[in-house]
Amino acid sequence: MPSPLEILRLSPTNDIFQISDGIKHGLIEIDEDGPLPFDRLSALMKPEVQAVMHFWLTQSGSLIGSQHPPRLTWHDIELRLPHP
Repeated sequence: MPSPLEILRLSPTNDIFQISDGIKHGLIEIDEDGPLPFDRLSALMKPEVQAVMHFWLTQSGSLIGSQHPPRLTWHDIELRLPHP
């Protein structure tokens, strides 16, 4: 498993986070249908969510320093999670 991602909160309402693997970065957008605001960071730290975000960064992330990093929504993360 890859190392944990760096996750930074960008909004005071906990709805936009920046993720980075040290080379690429992107934004995660969580709307009102996602986890509750106080649970969002812990939801992003779950191993299965981290795996989805790592894969997305390798495919779609932009190099650190890019002024317009791509966005991944919580809905898109949920669609990519393995279902039991």
